[in-house]
Amino acid sequence: MENFTRMIFPISEEAVARGGLVDGLVDGLVESQRKIVDLIRFNPRVSKKEMAENIGISTTSVDKHIRTLREKKLIRCVGSDRAGHWELSDV
Repeated sequence: MENFTRMIFPISEEAVARGGLVDGLVDGLVESQRKIVDLIRFNPRVSKKEMAENIGISTTSVDKHIRTLREKKLIRCVGSDRAGHWELSDV
């Protein structure tokens, strides 16, 4: 297809055995929030636009989920929007 990018993220056998990357990390997250945490774990420099494209939701929805994850102190952005990166908390 024209103008189509496919991203493949490796997953460890240990994560598969646990049933996913964030299972056990935090209970009570919706699926999109779990996917955002997974994307950050694989690539701390992932952009909101890349998150939206990968998950299949709007950037506005990504902002809402990121706001929730920040309020729960699960993620934080370090540095500027352009040159910064995401960090997961040690929950």
